[in-house]
Amino acid sequence: MRPIGFLTVLCCVLGCTPPVAAETVRVAVAANFAATFAALAAAFEQDTGIRVEYSAAASGRLYAQIVNGAPYALFLAADETLPQRLAAAGRTVPGTLRVYAIGVLALWSPGQVEPLARLRAATPSDRLVLANPRLAPYGAAAREALAALGLDGGGPQRLYAENAQQAVQWLVAGGAELGFVPWPAVQTLGVPAAELWRVPDALHRPLRQAAVLLEDTPPARALFEHLCSPQARARIAADGYRPGPPC
Repeated sequence: MRPIGFLTVLCCVLGCTPPVAAETVRVAVAANFAATFAALAAAFEQDTGIRVEYSAAASGRLYAQIVNGAPYALFLAADETLPQRLAAAGRTVPGTLRVYAIGVLALWSPGQVEPLARLRAATPSDRLVLANPRLAPYGAAAREALAALGLDGGGPQRLYAENAQQAVQWLVAGGAELGFVPWPAVQTLGVPAAELWRVPDALHRPLRQAAVLLEDTPPARALFEHLCSPQARARIAADGYRPGPPC
């Protein structure tokens, strides 16, 4: 039997209503979207009183956790493929898959100008970091862009970060001379425009970041719908993403 709390006993004596524990939603969030989601979750908590707990990691890592039974109620991936796989396997609430943001890829050369020219001239003594393509959609998009540019062989030494946000951290720490990172992340850091090259969308498959409900509870549904609110869409756009189609 669970112990009876002091406030509960006091309320029984005084005739008041005992306090109710706040409801909680557990969310799996693609690492590139973690900073934006933190702001969205804070606004949601303030408006509703529902607590949001989230884990941020590479989408592939989160997908594996979900398949293995991790108790998430909502999955915000960095692409559509993994939520679609979960839906096909009957692990989602039917009809809830939707694109919440469209990501943008950037090439960053910290402290240097003309990053694309620097990439083309790079040698094996240079280091290029990207997210692991097997786990992170931003890494897969970077690999596609390299192939489209004819740079998939030779060139700089490639370093693979666990996720897109870790690739940003390596560049900030000086662990590489070049890197493919989410455009919103470097905008947040205030990186000078001369150090960045915004990768054209035509060089990789669209980074259509999709969300899907894994549990159909009122708190999870409320957060899912909050992602469609004008306030949430405005924040997504302000952070450098393109909002998904209207819900």
